[in-house]
Amino acid sequence: MLVLLVVPLEQLLFKHSHQLEHGFVQLMLHQLNILWLLVVDLVVNGLVVEEVLDRKVNPGIVRQLNGLGCKARGISGRQVFHARKAPKADGVDLGRVGEVERCSVETVRKCLETKETAVVSPAGQGNDGGAMNLNADVAAAALAGALGAEQLVFLSDVPGLMRDPKDAATLIREIRSEELVKLENEGVISGGMIPKCRSAAAALRQGLRRVEFVDGRVAGNLTAVVKGQAVAGTVLKG
Repeated sequence: MLVLLVVPLEQLLFKHSHQLEHGFVQLMLHQLNILWLLVVDLVVNGLVVEEVLDRKVNPGIVRQLNGLGCKARGISGRQVFHARKAPKADGVDLGRVGEVERCSVETVRKCLETKETAVVSPAGQGNDGGAMNLNADVAAAALAGALGAEQLVFLSDVPGLMRDPKDAATLIREIRSEELVKLENEGVISGGMIPKCRSAAAALRQGLRRVEFVDGRVAGNLTAVVKGQAVAGTVLKG
């Protein structure tokens, strides 16, 4: 069973370190192939993309995972994601920001075949040969589809997809992908959730079994979800 986790940078730096509790590390080691994709804030300079993601953040996360007993390996997204330059946003050139065109999965597959936890940065190889910063949610969904993964988990600091973002009681426990357009038109899905949901729906169309939005602030949530023991947020199905 191949599971992709999309984890915000602050949680990978263990602001909520309980998510890497011993039991979950053992789960990674012995039961599942798990692929991590880092999520970072938007940057527009290609040198910053490569320096921060591939030379500092990625190796640091790998060291911390290995220190917890996990067999982890860092992979630059430039080996995985082939990207084109993103179009202007409201007339503004976004610089070294790209969109995924296709994925090369050979390096990732070899890593998983050796039972290593792959940590992939959301940096892409641009058509001009330079590094491109990617939306990690979109990149993860593209990679999930290319790998034929069963499950894609977005870890965040909210309970899941809610009809009223200010009211946790309006949490949507399960939703079909065809319902997303209606929720987007109604404004229920907005801002950063739009590319997340759109890319998740695209991955489901490629054969992904389920996508889950999980609150990473609650101890034990992630372990239970990956083991299939509970629904801890919103489940999106095709």
